[in-house]
Amino acid sequence: MPFVQHSEAMFFEPNPAGFETVTSNGPSPYRIPAREALGAGTDAKVVEIAKGIMPTIGLHLLRLPAATVRDVGRTTVNHLYSVISGRASVSMEGVTERLAVGDVITVPCWHPHTITADENAIVLQVTDEPLLAKVGLVKTG
Repeated sequence: MPFVQHSEAMFFEPNPAGFETVTSNGPSPYRIPAREALGAGTDAKVVEIAKGIMPTIGLHLLRLPAATVRDVGRTTVNHLYSVISGRASVSMEGVTERLAVGDVITVPCWHPHTITADENAIVLQVTDEPLLAKVGLVKTG
């Protein structure tokens, strides 16, 4: 989003019908069941999903057994986390946010943070790393 905002490539076009009706006709080829993507087991695991489908957005599933701690250092990459199952906490600059299923938190670039599984958890991680990598802007510190 920051890249789109700064490049002024944003636009808005209202739906001519007003609101779109939500329909579901069964499984979607765009849905990736987390348990299938992560495979069997209970060990800590990171799986990239939708590779090649969304070339500017990084999507990963994180399987975090209870008490797993994942440190993320300073980077130009922005992070968004959403808990799919279980409970997790994100700590940054002395503040800890506890997350449950459906909760979403964002961590802006250059802010080191820690993700801790308060219980067995599956977390969706979304980043802008693929876009930043394409233009040579991924840095760590």
